Amino acid sequence: MSMHAETERYRASRRVTMVSVWVNILLAVVKLFAGIIGRSTVLVADGVHSLSDLASDAVVLVALRWSKDPPDREHPYGHGRFETLATLFLAIGLIGVGFGIVYDAIPRLSDTSDPLMPTWLALSGAVISIVTKEWLYHYTLRVGQLHSVSTLIANAWHHRSDAISSVAALIGIAGAMAGFPLLDPIMAVMVAFIIGKMGLTFAFQAIRELSETTLDPDRVDQMRSIVIKTPGVQGIHALRARRLGPDLLADCHIVVNPMISVSEGHQIGRHARSRLMARVEGLHDVLVHVDFQVEKEEFDRVPLGNNRLRSVVQDTLSELSGLGNLQSMTHHYLPQGLILEIHLATPRKRSVSRLRLLASTLRRRLKKRLDISDAAIHLNLAGQSGKPE
Repeated sequence: MSMHAETERYRASRRVTMVSVWVNILLAVVKLFAGIIGRSTVLVADGVHSLSDLASDAVVLVALRWSKDPPDREHPYGHGRFETLATLFLAIGLIGVGFGIVYDAIPRLSDTSDPLMPTWLALSGAVISIVTKEWLYHYTLRVGQLHSVSTLIANAWHHRSDAISSVAALIGIAGAMAGFPLLDPIMAVMVAFIIGKMGLTFAFQAIRELSETTLDPDRVDQMRSIVIKTPGVQGIHALRARRLGPDLLADCHIVVNPMISVSEGHQIGRHARSRLMARVEGLHDVLVHVDFQVEKEEFDRVPLGNNRLRSVVQDTLSELSGLGNLQSMTHHYLPQGLILEIHLATPRKRSVSRLRLLASTLRRRLKKRLDISDAAIHLNLAGQSGKPE
């Protein structure tokens, strides 16, 4: 995500959260006033609930502030996990609200005393709360989905839970006014289960993200298809992707031709990375590891180091007078074993046929003396490369 997009994301999220703060303050005042004057205990409880929402708004603001900080020495992948932790905290809050409503409603189900009769003022306060909270839910959800802010989306559903609890208050108040006081606690229990289910859903999503659960298979298949179509990529060993707050992180092991240069393999890897970054929405970073073929156990049994290989090649060359000097030597570790690619600077006075005969002898002796699969000998005559033996 670019710095401009990150800044705009933070500003929009902070703006909607500050709107939520002021709306919750005004709603709490309205519901407490209407509940006390209108003689409705359920609306008073709903007003206290609105005050508790200010705590969740504070959590969102702190999480947004921390999660926007750039990577540092202690957090090289950024601070996106703070947003996930805030979502988990809000989810636990939703679950707690559900339990609280049930705890409050159960005693009233068995209460046979004559309840206070609410007034139209209490009914009006509940209606205002429903309309305001439903508007705040849609406003917050729209901004959260637009900028992929999971904390805002969770807070939006917190607003929706408030609207539902106000609906319960409305039904309870209307029922009490109509002579059915038990409607209040019955509706409250039903609402509690709905709120608790929302909290469990968000908690499960946050826990999955914190435990670095992979993305859904469709997204992973999309990324795999993009990589495999990159020119020069012959296969994929592994492709893993996970979420870090609002961003996606991935690492991929690609297979390339084993005989190309390191720089060419690096360029293929860079091309694969740029294709993923350009085509996968929300992808923040990709680590591409370049392999040449599926690893086999035979590689672990290659015991020869570079110094020993070079020493044996030099000693064998000295036995073949007139073949030339060693210019360079490249090691190719393939499934069938180690292959040496040797470039020799050969004297001009020797005939090509003689040099090729000596090169064949060198190849046979190296295969016999070293634990290698083969040796490709290149003869460089007066600056021109001969065919490998």
